[in-house]
Amino acid sequence: MFHRFIKPAYVDSQTDIINEYVKQQFATVEAFLSSNEIRALIEDENPETVAAAQTYIENLSATIPNLDSMMFSNYDCRCLVHSMKEMVGYVSADETKKTIQTTYFNDKGIPSNDVMALLSPATQSLSVIFSRTVYREDGTPGGYAALTLNTDRLNEI
Repeated sequence: MFHRFIKPAYVDSQTDIINEYVKQQFATVEAFLSSNEIRALIEDENPETVAAAQTYIENLSATIPNLDSMMFSNYDCRCLVHSMKEMVGYVSADETKKTIQTTYFNDKGIPSNDVMALLSPATQSLSVIFSRTVYREDGTPGGYAALTLNTDRLNEI
């Protein structure tokens, strides 16, 4: 006898809630990257631009629920601004840098959205990281932003 699996309606509902949650987080990252302060930073890492972007990220991060951290690193994986000031200047290990540069950036200048769950280097806790690469106006890799959230909201879902 053949038994057909019938998916309960709540599965679709939970999936829809998670999908919407993910969309919201990427919208936050895209809005962050579209701000005047971060757009200027992508093009020019001078001290005044960095200072303005640091103020912006500190103010923005205070408004994001379940935030562990938020940051922007240049293509060389050096953190330029971070919601936790002590992380500014952090440079990813060579192996991590190579992975980021070869996996997330492309020669077509097309930004990449990625989500992963891992141990956050900033907080040392399990987090969900939403990241997006960005390119300069001339098409060269400009860096990437990462929004790191604790898992509280996902656990509620």
